[in-house]
Amino acid sequence: MTEVTEQPFRPREKLIEKQKYYQNIRKHTYLKGPYDRITSIAIPAALAATSLFLIVSFNIYLSYEELMEKIRIYPICMSWMNL
Repeated sequence: MTEVTEQPFRPREKLIEKQKYYQNIRKHTYLKGPYDRITSIAIPAALAATSLFLIVSFNIYLSYEELMEKIRIYPICMSWMNL
């Protein structure tokens, strides 16, 4: 077997102490502070609102383009515009 010559980043005792602390916690380790609401509620809501806005605006743009094509295809009612 090869012998380890490098020292670990953290001493083993400190690591075991931290592990015991987190393993003995009875509360959940998420959604504890006020900033957790930002990451769990505000950011997904902003992403959903942005995507919904982009989808709706793209659909409006497409319907406007289809309307303009119909006007160009049937210029009988718009003959005065010199299309």
